[in-house]
Amino acid sequence: IPAFLELSRRTGRERVVWRYDPIFLSETYTLEYHLRYFKVLAEKLAPYTESCTVSFLDLYRNIEKALRLHKIRVPSHEEQLALMGGFSRIAKANGLRLDTCAEEGDFGGYGVGHAHCIDRERLERIGGFRLDVKKDPGQREACGCVSSIDIGAYHTCWNGCIYCYANQGRTVGPDQTGRHDPGSPLLVGKP
Repeated sequence: IPAFLELSRRTGRERVVWRYDPIFLSETYTLEYHLRYFKVLAEKLAPYTESCTVSFLDLYRNIEKALRLHKIRVPSHEEQLALMGGFSRIAKANGLRLDTCAEEGDFGGYGVGHAHCIDRERLERIGGFRLDVKKDPGQREACGCVSSIDIGAYHTCWNGCIYCYANQGRTVGPDQTGRHDPGSPLLVGKP
């Protein structure tokens, strides 16, 4: 986090978007847990960013078994409303804009909009130029991102998060990490 904060301090709050996701519930990760730690993080990060994007856990087929085993679940609609109400109050108190990533739910009543994580307008404003890009056709319907190239790749993370759809079976193939090229803009391989 120190490198992130220093980068934000030098480049400007509008260039860094804080993500709080995926939001799920379990015996440990309760509504109270999320509200408490969202507040802790918001207070620490507010000087370095102007916005936070949140999203709820997406249920992909390849993670269902692990989620059941660990009693992890997506918050109900009522729980989502409670979280978004609390998050929006915390965000506002810390001068942060709050939006959601690819969520179908409407949280506009709390002042929460839909994100464009790869946001044409933000990139144009920061860069001082116009972009000729359209909505990314490869993303989910509720996604507002414009076309881009993802620097990440499946099966490259060693963290082993049980809710992650990007690593099948929570294992990472050493062949992927061996393909890392420090000179490439991508995590593995070349564009």
